[in-house]
Amino acid sequence: MLVMAEINQDSEESGEDLGFLALPEAAKVVGYKGTEMLRLAIKRGELPAYRLARLKVVVRKEDLVKWILSKPIKPGKAEKKAEKPDFLVAAE
Repeated sequence: MLVMAEINQDSEESGEDLGFLALPEAAKVVGYKGTEMLRLAIKRGELPAYRLARLKVVVRKEDLVKWILSKPIKPGKAEKKAEKPDFLVAAE
């Protein structure tokens, strides 16, 4: 986190926003508890990422937004409540 903090601080001081997020920060933005789904998207090539240090991976905010927008819910495909199977309804 120190590297990202230094980059963000330097960019704030210069007046430019580089717009990078470490994976744990990006996961929080998306609402994930962990980074597994983001790492999977990176592995699949869906989400560009950059390595700053051996274990430090970051994504651009812009790329994260594009990735989110690439996954719209199609009409009729939204999650629905699971309905009881007919044999359970008949048993009631």
